Formats: sequence, structure tokens, C-alpha cells
Amino acid sequence: MFDQLTKQVGAYFSRIGDHRADNASYELTDSLKGAYAMFSLKSPSLMAFRTDYELPTRQHNLRTVYDL
Repeated sequence: MFDQLTKQVGAYFSRIGDHRADNASYELTDSLKGAYAMFSLKSPSLMAFRTDYELPTRQHNLRTVYDL
């Protein structure tokens, strides 16, 4: 059930037009997926989420579950 929700959210994010400058470092879809993952995992801050993301096991899990 959660996998389906995550795929639907990712599909919705991919339909949002990116009106930022052409020199953006990250795709808007990837940024939105990261924000969704951080929110759904209830990370206390962006810094805590990024620190945890650096762990190899955590990185693999986030890529598998959230397609990051």
C-alpha cells in the first residue's frame, strides 16, 4: 500500500512543471521526492535527514522505497 502511494506521489511530482532557472542543480521532481521522504519519515530537520542519508544502508533504503 505504501509503495503504491509513493509511486503515485512520484508520478504527480513528475507532472509539475519546473519553472526555475536552467542552471538548477537538482531536478524539481527529485527535490519534491526528497521533501516527501523527509516529511513522511518525520526527520527533525533537513540537516538530520542529510546526515542519515549518508549512511550506506539508509541511502539504499531511501533509494529503494522513495526512488531518490
